[in-house]
Formats: sequence, C-alpha cells, structure tokens
Amino acid sequence: MVRGLKLRLTIATIAATAAVVGIPGTSSAAAGPVCGNAADTAPHCWVEAQQASGNGQEIITSMAGEFTVPKKLSVKSPAYSIGQIALWGGSTGSNDIELGWIVDPAEYHGSTAPHLFVFFRRSLYGFGQGPACQEGLVASKTNPLCPSSDYVKLSSKYSAGMAIPGPSSRFFYVGYDSADSSWYIQYEDQYIARMSENWWTDCGVLSLCGNFEAGDNAFWYGEVYTPSSSYACTPMGNGTYGSEAGSATVSDMEYGTGGPTLVTATPLMLPPTYPQYWNTNRASDQDFSSSFSYGGPGDC
Repeated sequence: MVRGLKLRLTIATIAATAAVVGIPGTSSAAAGPVCGNAADTAPHCWVEAQQASGNGQEIITSMAGEFTVPKKLSVKSPAYSIGQIALWGGSTGSNDIELGWIVDPAEYHGSTAPHLFVFFRRSLYGFGQGPACQEGLVASKTNPLCPSSDYVKLSSKYSAGMAIPGPSSRFFYVGYDSADSSWYIQYEDQYIARMSENWWTDCGVLSLCGNFEAGDNAFWYGEVYTPSSSYACTPMGNGTYGSEAGSATVSDMEYGTGGPTLVTATPLMLPPTYPQYWNTNRASDQDFSSSFSYGGPGDC
C-alpha cells in the first residue's frame, strides 16, 4: 500500500480511518525575548504557519509541504537554521514529529550545507516534554538516535543526515498508517523510514507515556537558534527577507485526517515578532492557502 505521496504533487493513499476535512487553524510566530540577546532564556525565533484541528481534536494524521532548500547558509556554530514541518499532539499533548532541512555546523563537522533530519519527541503525563530522539546526527549526538527496534530505515537512496543539494525545492511528508501502527517519513518521492507508534506508548518511564496516532496541530516554519548576541546574524530561509523577491518559500501545504487524500491547508499567519531580522509576505491574522514566503538575514 502506498501511504504517502508517490510524487511531490501527486496525492496517494494512506490508511483510511476517518473523513477528510479542512478546518482553518490559528497561528503563532516568534515570541519571547529578542533573539540574539545574551540574556535570552529561549533563543529560538521562527516564522510559522499553524493549522489547528479545532477544539483540540487529535485528528490530523498526515501533513506535507515543499520547502526551498538553500545551497549554503552563513551559520556560525553553535547556532543553526531550519526549514521544517512538525505535527504535534497525542494523548499527552506535546508529542511531536519534526522533519525537514537543517544547517547546523556543530553537528555536521563545520558544514554550512543543509542536511536532512528527522526528530521525534514524547511527553510525559504531568511532566511536560520528555525523551527525544533524532536521526541524522553526525558529530556531537546532542539527541540520541532512535531505537532500531522502533525506527526502521526504508530507502537506500535517501537517509536522515544526508546533505541536500541546493538551491532547490524539496518535498517532505509524514503520515500515520493504522495497518501497522507506524508513522511513515517521506523525502521527495521515497519513504526514508517508519517510526513505530510503540515508541510513544511504551517509553518505560513509570507508564507515563501516552499514545500518538494523530495530532491536533500541524506547523510549517523556518526557525533559527541564536544562543547569544554573537550569533544574532543567523539567516533564516535562504537569507532573503520573506517580504522580498527571491526569498525562500513553503508551498503545497497539505494535511489529512485519516482519509485517503490530503487537503490544502488553510492556516493563519502571524509575522515574526522581530521583522527587522526575519519576516514573511503574509499579513497578521490573514487566512491563506498552499504557500507563503519567509526568511531574512538576522541581526546583521
């Protein structure tokens, strides 16, 4: 059975368990202290679109998006820059799967080229975010690799950690298949891996984990991590402001709720809190569908 998308723009089948609906969501953007300030307690900033299921319903079982991937970015370690999709939810509220490209010199031996990564996180009842695992790390292994009994590689052509050639536009997809209780991860036209839902339900920590068969929020965004003012000049997207021509884009934004197809996302967008560093071509609280532009050079 084909669970994801055979081609970047061709919808294929995932396991059907519910009707497909398209429900407008809410959005959030960069918040908290100014990125690049040495006093930051949360030095992550992002330009983000969010598709909510509505009333906290955990019904989103798949999502996809096509991202501009830069050739290289002038990122200084330990800062990093990301373009990704993320699906959040589950019975404990903050389980998630994140998939996309990352420029992270600390993890890739000083390389400023984008690499493919997959990140999984599970929460613990009453304790917030819990253990995480990330595939595709090379150097410092700041997040442990996922257990091989749950994470299974499927492609000989693509794998987490590989360098992604740019500049180009690349397709990312994640979807749950109830037939084998697994989340399938797709890059371009191939499934690169599957992650068993068992990793979320059987975490071995006093039985505090819950199931993760669907989420209530889907996100598409660019993100930068700037640990101090020395790293404030960290580009997002391809380094061009999202409001300008030639900036990075997110397109073909789609999601599904268990049915046989994905539908076009219709989220809201908020500009970043610090548009002098990174911004978007979308206005605050504006409904839109399918695509947006984002990015910027940072505080340079």
